[in-house]
Amino acid sequence: MALKRAATDPGTDYSNAQTVKFVDEHALDQFSIIEDIMKSMAQTHYADAENLNKGPYKAMVTQPGNDKGSASKQLQPWIVDSKMTTENGKDVNVVQVWIDDTQDGQPRTIKAQMKIFASATKKADGSYKDYGVWTLNAGMGDGMSFTAEASIGPNGEAIVKVHDIESHGGGTVDSKGILDKSDTSGFGKVDFPDFSNCHSPNCTPTVTEAKYVYDANHVAIQVGSNTEFKDRNSVTDMVQRYGMYDSVTGADVLKTHSFGFPVTYTDTNGVQQFAYYGAWQGRHQLWANGATVPAGTTVTRADRNSNQTAETYKVSNTFLGDLVKRTLVTGDINDIKNIPVQIWVNINYQLQWNGSQWIKCINPDFHTFPPTCGAGSGPISDFSFLVANPNDTQKFIMISRWAPGNPPQETDYVYDPNGASGAGFYVATRNQNGGFTSTGTLYSPSNGDQMMVNIGGSIYIMYNGTSWVEKTVASFDQNTFTPTFAPANQDKPYALDLNREYYINNQGVNYVVKLTSTNPDVYDVKTELQSVANPVNVSTFIDANTIFKPQFDSTGNSTYQFITDPASPNFLKLVYATVGTNDPSAHVGDVVTQGQWGLVAYVNGVSTGTQFNWEYPSNGQNMGTITYLLNNDGSYKLLDDPIRLQAITLTNHAGESRTVALQFDGWMQGLPDLFQELQKNNFVITADIADKVINIPAGTEVVDASDTNKHYLIKPLEVSEYLNPISDPGNLDLTLATNLDLSTVPTFVDPGMGDAPQVTGVKYSEGVLVE
Repeated sequence: MALKRAATDPGTDYSNAQTVKFVDEHALDQFSIIEDIMKSMAQTHYADAENLNKGPYKAMVTQPGNDKGSASKQLQPWIVDSKMTTENGKDVNVVQVWIDDTQDGQPRTIKAQMKIFASATKKADGSYKDYGVWTLNAGMGDGMSFTAEASIGPNGEAIVKVHDIESHGGGTVDSKGILDKSDTSGFGKVDFPDFSNCHSPNCTPTVTEAKYVYDANHVAIQVGSNTEFKDRNSVTDMVQRYGMYDSVTGADVLKTHSFGFPVTYTDTNGVQQFAYYGAWQGRHQLWANGATVPAGTTVTRADRNSNQTAETYKVSNTFLGDLVKRTLVTGDINDIKNIPVQIWVNINYQLQWNGSQWIKCINPDFHTFPPTCGAGSGPISDFSFLVANPNDTQKFIMISRWAPGNPPQETDYVYDPNGASGAGFYVATRNQNGGFTSTGTLYSPSNGDQMMVNIGGSIYIMYNGTSWVEKTVASFDQNTFTPTFAPANQDKPYALDLNREYYINNQGVNYVVKLTSTNPDVYDVKTELQSVANPVNVSTFIDANTIFKPQFDSTGNSTYQFITDPASPNFLKLVYATVGTNDPSAHVGDVVTQGQWGLVAYVNGVSTGTQFNWEYPSNGQNMGTITYLLNNDGSYKLLDDPIRLQAITLTNHAGESRTVALQFDGWMQGLPDLFQELQKNNFVITADIADKVINIPAGTEVVDASDTNKHYLIKPLEVSEYLNPISDPGNLDLTLATNLDLSTVPTFVDPGMGDAPQVTGVKYSEGVLVE
């Protein structure tokens, strides 16, 4: 009797999957294209015996640099022709590739020829010892090209030269670079166009020089006049992509689940275009490189081989709005430690002077003088929360009072702790930006005087492991809508409102935090999992008799109903069931055209306790916009929901345990995504950023949340390595890099490939054999 193969035995998908590591150094991104090319080429299996000298075939290849999940995935069709021949008496693998692409919205074909004399050598950890020996000539048309060559030096070092010419502003811009690397030493130099200060299409970028040198322990990187030093022995690994495999057979789950696929279609100009049909947590969309594919368009699935029948679909009408069910599972307050979150505030109250101090007067009763203050009122000794921050453009503080007169005059104030006459409220004038400027006149209150305080806009709060604080904004980038925070010693204490739900997104994982007790602080923390109503599941998604009410329901609020009848023109729409005083212009049966959050479902008047969101697009946003593909019989071609996994406990880089709820749809959702934090720090890793990294070790076994009999193994596939910064070690000399002659980089030689050969079907999709 044959022995049962284990998932980790040789020959399984799990065992065959390779882990590849790349040093991620943003200052030298111009060289990263080499590893991007190698990752893309690997998806074509060009060197496999079954493809050599067998004629052209098609592969659908994930575009380099795409690491944001299926919701933005873009695949390119490559026609590949791989041959073995001889050149100057040496064996050479000649790989010709025709790539359908777009430039400024116009289709083009990239023609690339790679001559491989020696393959790259990988180390045991998946990183590259060298890149092999090869030449590459890629022509993009209109004078654009990419040329590169790799060789192995006399001491086994890898030597790479690159030359990239791209169009910009009606002309072209050049990037040139030379890299010389080994395990123990290396150096390099690159000239590249710096677009960081370009804010218009016709801007001429500044040519910037970057160079580096390293030894066995350290690296120095100089960009322009700025030099940074990093420790090669202190590396932070960050997994960018995982694979998931059946724990018994080792089979890749992507072979049995359809999380998305590429399609082709012909646009209104008769030009063939490419798109990707995918879903994010059940929200189906058709991504076409920023274009919209009209309803009724016929699309053809582009990941089928020549032995399979071509599958065609029609594009559905677009559904505006989607109903999201929110399932909450237990989380931990430490899961959100040191994660700043933006919240919106609208705080209004009175300040009352009692003759000796200011009282925060809540719900004042104006039938008496001075007004009688309600529960929760009390003296104020710390006025830091009323001090305006000129660097924070997202939060506003308005302080005013009605001064006696006929008619009474409203006067504005600012609180200045360092005013000329001491700390206090100063009369202010409004400036053109809506802010307030002190006149230098200190306000002296009389007994019973009242001031109105209105704090609005947004603030950033964070749990620091001990308590909640409000972060101080040092600057705010309006282009990226991201803040930069002042050092932690400028944080201000912040008290959560009792029983208010705070929503915190940890780069892909939604948490709901609620303060349930004031003494001591007791937090109820939940992780939110989402599912979406669609035309197929709607009959079981909710009860047809469901009425939705706001979470904090009160007299005068509207109520809503979700239409589950396919025959209704409002199918899959949220409509008004009753109209409250808060929606004076609405009518019963109207579609709700703005988002609603935290709606509670009631069935036959009884609360189910389950909350829903109604997501509706606004201001041209895609959120809440759903598009499906239709089968030939008119039924919906639904993609598989992400595989939801039972919560597991992992360890972050700081050695702290974190409980995470994961979902897999070709990309692992639920882990911290630190891209924005790295971007704001110019892609330099810090201890604070590194501490938040959570990597899943190879072989980690996880359990399907919907079927506990299904177990999977996880394996990292692509890993970025970030070198940790250090002070100048004093032993690195950039002279070798400085002396590199960039005029020796190769120039483009047209390989004369001609038109792409006609190929039926697809052999590989994202590196997986199409069976």
